[in-house]
Order: sequence, then structure tokens, then C-alpha cells
Amino acid sequence: MAPGLRAISLNMNYCMNKNLWLLLDSTDPADELLWLVFELQLAELRGERVHLLGHIPPGHVDCVRVWSDNFHRIVTRYSATITGQFYGHTHTDEFEVFYSEGRPVNVAYIAPAVTPYHGLNPAYRVYRAGDGGRVEDHQTHFLDLRAANARPGEAPAWQLLYDARSAYSLPSLAPESWHQLVTRLQANSSLFHTFYRHFYSASPVRPPCDPVCRRRLLCRLLSARSHSTEETCAGIHIQEEPGDGWWAALGHMLS
Repeated sequence: MAPGLRAISLNMNYCMNKNLWLLLDSTDPADELLWLVFELQLAELRGERVHLLGHIPPGHVDCVRVWSDNFHRIVTRYSATITGQFYGHTHTDEFEVFYSEGRPVNVAYIAPAVTPYHGLNPAYRVYRAGDGGRVEDHQTHFLDLRAANARPGEAPAWQLLYDARSAYSLPSLAPESWHQLVTRLQANSSLFHTFYRHFYSASPVRPPCDPVCRRRLLCRLLSARSHSTEETCAGIHIQEEPGDGWWAALGHMLS
């Protein structure tokens, strides 16, 4: 790591709802969150910046609600110190925005996977960070499985799928930019279909996404606290454009 930047790796099994030991203590098993607060406070006092690394995104339904809520409080308190959060688990390309009193203050990046799980193309992501580890951009690369399987005797070729700032016209990767992107995704169907293609790593077998699917997906982007969608997603309003609909979505899926 660069001077003044530390990486903290979290054991996300302590929030996993399939971990039966959490029936004994789901608030802070093994005092991991208490330890995290100590580390973040120390970093703040030293003027350091922090990257958080984990497997299960804290807002995912697989994360226990009380643990997720406590984690959310910690992140919002130390949002100036935490300059990057990086997770996996879902195998899809997405993110979660953290809010404090209605203001976006942090972002959890959820990268796609190299496994073709549930009809996906394998994919990986490269982040570019600047001063203090602040994420400035990221690029996602994918492997076209259909093309690779058609040429079994050749080495598979990885391709650039998209560059975040260019693909979504983001002024920066600040939390406010991702918040504004979700707002735009509600009203701009063409932009949403671009996002949806990236979400499935350009897989040609991704299912069509009707307005219910679209709202559910955008809700995930705003839900950094698990099991709180009734609160966090109440303001989502999908605005379909003229000529958009089920058949248009199917056409975008096949393109």
C-alpha cells in the first residue's frame, strides 16, 4: 500500500445470515466491528486513509440486518477516512451508495466475477486510485464465452467492457456522482440498458428487465443497509420513455 493508506480486510462471515453461530450474537460477533472502529479511529488520528476489503456487500440480503446497520453507522462516521470499499459475492457488476442524513457519503464497489455463474460472462475489474487511495476510475474486462467456445483451439481473448467514467458520463467517482447516476437510470432507459448489459458482463443470455425488475435492481444500488429497502427505495420512480417497454427491453437484451 502507499504511505498513508492502509487496507483493512473484513471477515464477512460475521454478517452472513447462513452462519448459525450468529443466532448467539448477530450484533458484533468476535468484536470485529469494535476492532474496526479502533482501526479507523487510529487512522483518523494519524491522518491516514483506508480501503475496506470484504466478500459479502454490507447491504446485500445475505448480510444480517443488525450487523449491516451497525456497519453502516461506522462507515458514515468515518466516511472521510474510508476512500474505497471493495466487495464481490454477487458475481454481478454493481455498487451500493451509503447515505448520512440523506446525503451520499461513501460507495461500496461490487465487482463481477471470473466464474460464469448463472449465465454470466467471466469478468474482472481494475481500479485506478489517486491521492489517499481515492478511487478515480475503474475498468471492467470480460471474456466472451460464446466466442471462446466457438474457437476451442485458440487462447481466449479478454476485452475491455467499459470504463466507468466514460460509460456513465461521470464527472468523478465521488458518492454524489453515483447517487446522480441512479437518478438518471430511473429516467433514461437507454442508459439503464447500458448499465444492465454491464451488470451481466455483456452476457447474451441475460433475462429482459421490465419496470419491476428495473426498480428492484436500482433499489439494490441505494441499499447499503440490508433488509431496509422499504425505507431506502421509497423514492425510486421509473420513468419509461415513449416506445420503451417489454419488447424494447428484449431488443436491447439481444443487441
